[in-house]
Amino acid sequence: MVFIWPLSLVGLIVAAAVAAWALIRPGRQEAIVGSLAVWQKALASLDRSAKRSSRRISAAWLMLLAGAVAGILGLARPVFQTAGQARDVAVSLGVSAELGPQGLADMTAAARRLLGRLGAHDRVRLVLPAELGGSSSALSPAEAGERIAKLPLLAAAAADLSMPVNPQDVQHVYRFVPACLAAPFGGPRPGGPETTVITIGDHLADLTIDAIGAVPLPPGAGGQSGQVELYAAVRNHADSPLAARVRVEVLGPDLTVWRSAGQAETVVAAGGRGGLILRAEAGEALRAVLTTPPALGLQGQGTVLDSAQVARVGVAKRKVAIIGRDEPLLRRFIQADSALELVGAAGEADFIFANLAEPPPDKPALVIDPPGDPPGWQRGPLRRAVTLADANVAADHPLLARVHLSAVAVRRVRPWTPLDASALQPLVSIDGGAVILAGPLRAGGSGAGLGNGGSGPAGQAGPGRGGVGGDLPARIYVAFELSGDNTNLGTSEAFVVLLANAAGSLAPPGATAAAYEYAAPIQAPRLAGWKRISQSADSLPEQAKAYAADPPWPAGAGLPAPGVYLDQAGRVRAISLVGLRAAPQSGAAPPPTDSSPSAIAPPSTIAPKPGSAPAPDVSPPSTISPKPGNAPAPADGLQAVAAAPLPQPRVVGAQLELWPLLAAAALALWLAGWAMRMR
Repeated sequence: MVFIWPLSLVGLIVAAAVAAWALIRPGRQEAIVGSLAVWQKALASLDRSAKRSSRRISAAWLMLLAGAVAGILGLARPVFQTAGQARDVAVSLGVSAELGPQGLADMTAAARRLLGRLGAHDRVRLVLPAELGGSSSALSPAEAGERIAKLPLLAAAAADLSMPVNPQDVQHVYRFVPACLAAPFGGPRPGGPETTVITIGDHLADLTIDAIGAVPLPPGAGGQSGQVELYAAVRNHADSPLAARVRVEVLGPDLTVWRSAGQAETVVAAGGRGGLILRAEAGEALRAVLTTPPALGLQGQGTVLDSAQVARVGVAKRKVAIIGRDEPLLRRFIQADSALELVGAAGEADFIFANLAEPPPDKPALVIDPPGDPPGWQRGPLRRAVTLADANVAADHPLLARVHLSAVAVRRVRPWTPLDASALQPLVSIDGGAVILAGPLRAGGSGAGLGNGGSGPAGQAGPGRGGVGGDLPARIYVAFELSGDNTNLGTSEAFVVLLANAAGSLAPPGATAAAYEYAAPIQAPRLAGWKRISQSADSLPEQAKAYAADPPWPAGAGLPAPGVYLDQAGRVRAISLVGLRAAPQSGAAPPPTDSSPSAIAPPSTIAPKPGSAPAPDVSPPSTISPKPGNAPAPADGLQAVAAAPLPQPRVVGAQLELWPLLAAAALALWLAGWAMRMR
């Protein structure tokens, strides 16, 4: 036992001195009286309690003294210290949909077997996906085992899970990952704790839907008006060719019954991917149901393996054209934005991306490194190796909302310097030279947003919309080239946000067009007000469902199950789980390129549409290679746990401060002493 404030023990000397003085203090002075008979009678008439109170040492006196001693000891803050040996470990579990129910059972069994190797006093930190609460506090192995036993299977691919960074204050990290991952979550950090990767086998169906997309067919597109062309890609996880059947089902306006709208069959090569194109009538939602063909000579629908769905939405499309040199970054942004449609002619566009070119005088435009100068500005000297971390940024401007340029670097740029009065204002400047220019927001505009003096002299009237006075087109100027060898802006989040802000400011939303979209479970809002549509009719495979059973993490965690839902506003929402990959089979042939799609109607090529899922890479995932210092990961998770090394226990100290107990004892003794003294 140690005292944090040992000088307070001097109070014991004071208490001892007071107690001694109370015992040896002089009594009353003696006086000579004629007779003691009166005093003897008075003493005889006193009761027993009065006789006890006349003594120097009494129970009340002892309680007061003990209370004083306890109070002084409490002021010294005694601490009782203990020491023992324990391990500090972390257990990371990626409970993704690829595992399936059997894989989840294998992972939890292996993790609990690992906890069984720990001592009762060891401490365990659970590292779970962010959807399940992230990292936990230190738990005992028994508490960690109880939580692991209740883990749900998330309806999301392993690559989409948000895994927190492993704790750095532990001795060892044990990562349980599905075998489909090419690398464990997060990767080991230099100087971090030792890590052992334990792979758990996937339990997907042999065939799964790898991608899905649907496009409404306009009149004259080879089909009838009101039809939809649906594309589904099927992946074969087995080591032999398999026959697959995809059935299209349409959800009608009553939102109650799925109607079959046709089917197609194909043979998917071992470890490969095959696509099918089907046409059906337009509905509120479409569903592709993947089944095995029925046995030869038997009637039936086959065994349902997987399903994915899309819902009809109204998208306000804006047409945009790229003039000048083609820039893949701009084209990729347009394809990813469901509100934009790329057109080939500038005259058809609502606004322009002018890359290394002058824009048309009558169109709003984002102008990137033009050959000429903006009105009222001129090029300055060439500057090299410029970083925007120290640039003067108009952060309150709507164009730069949520645009973080601190990590952006530019190899070559010639900033603009002011020449005369101009409606353009600098938004990002370096040493007085502007690298991003834009006009002021048009008050009360309809979305044309930013305007300036056009491509002619400042203030000159011209056709178009959105400029100063409402006559000139909107303009945004960027002074440097966007190619990857000149700047890293195109690979940052700031680039996407900047383009989205620019697109929303240059032109108002266009005409509403029908489109079919879906959300992945990891991206879908988790709202309790959503209602499942035709839940009883859904035939989803077990590995594509979310298993949430009274989890010990915050309410609302977890992911929605794939399916079609109706939100509070009455809109139909589709949630799909596509793109799952199984672990590569030993001796399996490398996956070939997509086979030619078979179709019910004559097939047509479907280009990637905004809102449709892009076809994932078909290259086979690599196996998990053991990291330096880690034990190899056998195929069996239980074997891997048995082979996993345990860290040596380290001395762990614990201390208990006794002053609260002493303070309470002192107070109780003083109150009891005074109560007895006052009786």
